[in-house]
Amino acid sequence: MQKQVHIRLKPFSLRHRRLVEKGSLPDLSAQARRRLWITLREIDEPFYYSPPDNPGWNEQSSDIQEVEHLYARLLGTPKPESARYVGEVIEEIIQTGKVESALDVLECFLAWLDAERRDEAQTAINDVFRDYTCRWRMSDGQGLIVDDDFMEDIVLADTPPILALASFSGAKDEFQRARNELTEGNIRDAIFYAGASVESAFKAALGNSPKTGIDLTQAYANANLLEGLPKSKAQSL
Repeated sequence: MQKQVHIRLKPFSLRHRRLVEKGSLPDLSAQARRRLWITLREIDEPFYYSPPDNPGWNEQSSDIQEVEHLYARLLGTPKPESARYVGEVIEEIIQTGKVESALDVLECFLAWLDAERRDEAQTAINDVFRDYTCRWRMSDGQGLIVDDDFMEDIVLADTPPILALASFSGAKDEFQRARNELTEGNIRDAIFYAGASVESAFKAALGNSPKTGIDLTQAYANANLLEGLPKSKAQSL
């Protein structure tokens, strides 16, 4: 079992304090919230582990129990003594809590899972958002607001896994920064970091090319790396 402290995550409400303080975040419907909780319960799995100080002893836990601990640690909100059962705190948040708190829980849930299960869980969560026409999506384990179908289905779905390759780490960091700036409503900064991400991706694809601007784009095209893109998209590049 991975240790909680090894999970590095800055939850939604901490990343986007300004938006939270403005109180302008779109809410989730009651039906969407119910299905989200049902979905988390279906994904939840029990497991046994041996404490480091007593390797001969087995303890039982579950994904939801560990997520509840992770949420409490990252948000500084210890589990109340009045809680009657495992998962009660995060269930209440998902069902009736503030939308930013619900996103915090979802991000903690995805951060706890291993990579394979995380992808499946994220897909299931996004299915809920789509089915109930919510403006929220999870991408690369983070919650964000989306409005454009192309951005949702192509950029957010396909780009993060590609940028996860080691040589594209710089482009991924810039892409995530652009995404967060867009969520915050900082359009100018979002455009800047999105452009930087594209340039970094081009350079990585060309083996860390030193070229910039038009020369970089031309080198990318000359390497036949635009094949497969719709003609209009390739021409715009």
